[in-house]
Amino acid sequence: MALGGTVFFPGPGHAQVPGLTALSAHSSSGQFVVSRKGTLPSEKSVLAVSTNRAFVRLEPATLAVSAERVKQALWEELEIQGDWRGKIHLSIRAARTTNDPVVLGSERLSDGWRYGLELPEVLDRPRYLRAMSQCLLLEIANRGMPARSAEIPAWLVEGLSRHLLAGREAELVVPAPQFGVAGTLAALEVSARREDPLQGARQTLVSEPALDFQRLSWPSDEDLSGARGELYRASSQLFVAELQRLPGGRSRLRQMLAELPGFYNWQFAFLKAFEGVFARPLDVEKWWALQVAHFTGRNPAEAWGPAESWLKLDEVLGAPAQVRVGTNELPQHTRVTLQSTIRDWNRADQLPLLRTKLAQLESLRLRSSPDIAPLIGSYQQAVTQYLEKRARLEADLYSRNDLAKRRLASQTVNLLDELDARRNTLRPPQS
Repeated sequence: MALGGTVFFPGPGHAQVPGLTALSAHSSSGQFVVSRKGTLPSEKSVLAVSTNRAFVRLEPATLAVSAERVKQALWEELEIQGDWRGKIHLSIRAARTTNDPVVLGSERLSDGWRYGLELPEVLDRPRYLRAMSQCLLLEIANRGMPARSAEIPAWLVEGLSRHLLAGREAELVVPAPQFGVAGTLAALEVSARREDPLQGARQTLVSEPALDFQRLSWPSDEDLSGARGELYRASSQLFVAELQRLPGGRSRLRQMLAELPGFYNWQFAFLKAFEGVFARPLDVEKWWALQVAHFTGRNPAEAWGPAESWLKLDEVLGAPAQVRVGTNELPQHTRVTLQSTIRDWNRADQLPLLRTKLAQLESLRLRSSPDIAPLIGSYQQAVTQYLEKRARLEADLYSRNDLAKRRLASQTVNLLDELDARRNTLRPPQS
C-alpha cells in the first residue's frame, strides 16, 4: 500500500497536527499507518451528521491515536503481552452516506501478515469500534504465520467491541481535531465517568431473552441489524464477559484465537481452548443458560408458553449456519434443515452442526411447554441414532461401506420428514 507524505507523531496517545492538509500519519507504536484515500470530499449532509454524538468523523492524526488506544484497551481485556506482529494500514475515504461499507482485507507476506482497513470519513461509533476490534483480533490470531487467515466468530467481535464502547467510549473514540485561532489544534479532553459496562446489556436482556449458543454461533444477517442486532450484541457482550470470568478464561480466549487458523469451524478451536470446562456444545448451552438466568434474575427452569415454544423449535430446525461454497470462498450465511445437513453435507461439516443442534434441542426441551416436549425428544432421538450409527460405520476399518452410509442417511431423512409432517399436524393455529 503506497503512502505519501507520512507524518510521524511521537509519544503514546498524542499527535501533532501541522494543519488541515495532513493526509497521513503513523501511530506511536508504528503498527498503524493511516492515510486519506482520494481527493473528493465527503457529502456535506454526511459531514453535518458527524456532530451527532452517535457518529465520529475520522482524520488521520486522531485516528492514529484512537487506533492505539483501542489496541491497548483490547489487549488489556485479553491480557495480551509482547509486541505486535502485523502492520495495519488504515485508509479514510470520502463518505457518501452515513452507512457506507467498511472493508477489511489481509495479505500474507514472507515475514508476516499485513492488514488493510478502509473506513468512511463518517460512521457510527459502534461500527467503528467493531471494525477496529475485528482487525486487531485477526492480527492476534494470525501471529503464528498460518497458511490461511483465521475467521473470528461474530460473538467475540461484537462482545468485545460493545464492552469497550460501553466502558471506555470517551477515551477510545477520538473525534476529528477542532482548530482554534491561527490554525492551532484545540486540546482533546477526555472526561467521562466510568460506569458498569454491562448496564446496557442488562437493560436489554431483562426485557428480551438472551440469544442461545446456537444463535450466537451462527447469526443470520437479520440477527446483526436493527433491534435484533442490539439483542445479539448484548448477548455477545455478556457471553464474552462470562467466559472471561471462568478460571483461566482470558488465557483460554487467547488460546482459541491462536487455534482458529487451524480450523474451518471455530467451535473446534473453542472447545479445544476450553477443554476441561466444556466437552461438547451441549455443555456450553447449559452453562450459558445458567449465566443468563443469574444475570437477569430469571428462573432457568421457567417454561416458555406454547406459542414461544413452537417458534423456538422452528428456529432450531431451520437454524442459521455458515456454508462454504468453495475451498477458497468465504462462508455464506444461510438456513439449513436437519435433512439437508445429513443428505448434502460432508462428514467434516455436518457433524459439528448436528451436535450443536442436538444441544439446542436439549436446551429447548427443558424449557418448552409440555405439549411439544415429546416431539422435541423425537427429533433428538433421530439425530442421536444417526450420529451413533454413523460413528460405528466410520470405526469399521475393514468395511468402509459407503452404501450403508447412504442408506443410513436416507432412512434418517425419511424419519425427519415424518417428524416434520407430525409437527405441522400438531402445530396450533396462529391467532
